Amino acid sequence: MNKDLKLQKFRLEIGTRLWALRNANGVSQEKFADSIGATQSVYHKWERGDNFPNELHVRVICEKYSVDFNFIYAGDLKPFKKKEKVMLNNLIEERLAQMA
Repeated sequence: MNKDLKLQKFRLEIGTRLWALRNANGVSQEKFADSIGATQSVYHKWERGDNFPNELHVRVICEKYSVDFNFIYAGDLKPFKKKEKVMLNNLIEERLAQMA
């Protein structure tokens, strides 16, 4: 897989996890973006995989939504309780099915 495809896949994976986290918390893109100091249009691009958040935004997301940095970047669900793991995993699978 070439570099561009790897980067695109990485951005989509991050966007999918952000989408799942936002939906698990029941907030709109606008409210989520506002809560982390980003605009809705910038956040929308993250979810779509057009871009990804910088480290500062990821740190704010982790702090505000009580998630581990490794969840955002690597999809690590280990720190979550079983119920949260199932919910996030189901949301991620739902999002991937929508994108297929």
